[in-house]
Amino acid sequence: MDVNKLAQWNEILKNYHSEKFWEDVFGEEIKLARPYNPEQHDQACLFYQNELFPRCDLYEESGTLFIEAELPGIQKEEIELKIENNSLTMKGVCRTLKPKRQYFLKERQNRTFEKKILLPVEIAVDKMAAHLENGVLKISLPVERNENEAIYIQPE
Repeated sequence: MDVNKLAQWNEILKNYHSEKFWEDVFGEEIKLARPYNPEQHDQACLFYQNELFPRCDLYEESGTLFIEAELPGIQKEEIELKIENNSLTMKGVCRTLKPKRQYFLKERQNRTFEKKILLPVEIAVDKMAAHLENGVLKISLPVERNENEAIYIQPE
């Protein structure tokens, strides 16, 4: 690739790192620097939540909610989990910068993170479990059924 084409590509890529570019795409309401507010489910907040570290999956299987979070290189001692007001808060520290190393490329930054996930159902907090393996944190939250909740039964 010649140097002029590379310079043109570099200019184009700079736009994608600009907050103004994303405001132009999604409108004035998007502010990437604002914290995610679970009470406000507009397009901008959902976009921000999806980009927030760590990336997570939330699903239900056999009466248990599961959350799987990608946390490469993070030790379990660096993670704090808390359930409050029907949401799970995940906090931690991601340390990638090592002293006395000469970096030629450094794209993974040191950072603290905090992510809140609104839980879609009531859970049995006393039966919560978490396990970290191969950089994936798996949290299991057994669903707590309310006695007044309707339960549908399929006839055979």
